[in-house]
Amino acid sequence: MVAPVLGPTLGGWLTDTFSWRYAFYINIPVGILAVFMISRFVHDPPYIKNAKVRPFDNIGFGLLVVWTGCLQIVLDKGQEDDWFGALWVRWAVGALIVALIGWLWHSWTHPKGLVDLHILKNRNFRTGCFMIALLGMAIYITIAILPLYYQEILGYTAFTAGLVVARAASARSSARRWSAFLARASTTASCSPADSSPSAFARWSSAPST
Repeated sequence: MVAPVLGPTLGGWLTDTFSWRYAFYINIPVGILAVFMISRFVHDPPYIKNAKVRPFDNIGFGLLVVWTGCLQIVLDKGQEDDWFGALWVRWAVGALIVALIGWLWHSWTHPKGLVDLHILKNRNFRTGCFMIALLGMAIYITIAILPLYYQEILGYTAFTAGLVVARAASARSSARRWSAFLARASTTASCSPADSSPSAFARWSSAPST
C-alpha cells in the first residue's frame, strides 16, 4: 500500500537530488534490515522443517529464466537498436521462442515440474489468470509509461513526475481499503466499481497535468 505512493515520489527526489542510482542503493539498508528481521523472528513450523522436499526442476527453471530474460531484454533495449534491424534482437527472439516452447512442453509433460500447467484445465482458474493478466497489464503499463511521458515529453523533473503518479497511486490505495470494507459489509459485486472509481477520478484529475 505504501510503495506505489511513496516509491515514485521518493525515487524522483533521490534522482533529482543525488543520482538515479540512489533509487536502487536505498534498497541495500532496507534489504539488510529485512534479512535480519526474518532471521530473528520468522521460523519454519515443524511440519515444514521435517517435510520431504522433492527434487528441484532445474530444466524447467532454466528454460523459464531464458525466455523471460530474453523477453525483458528485447522489450527494454530493442527500441535502442531498431528492433529486428539488429542481429542480436533476432537471436534473442529466436532463443525466446525456443525456450518458451520447451518450457511449455516440459511443464506440461513433467510430473513434478516447476509450474503445473494442468491446473489451467480448471475454467475458473483459467479465467481468473486471464483477468489478472489484463489488470496487471493495465496497471503496470501506466506505471512504466506515464513517468517517461511526463519527463521526456512534458519536461517534468523526476520528482514532479513522481508527485503526479503518486496521486493516482494514493487513490488506488484508498480504493483497496474501501473495497475491503464493502466486501465485508455487502456482496463482492459492489467492490468492482468502488475499487475502480477512485482510480478513474485520480486519472481524470491528473488530466490538467498532461
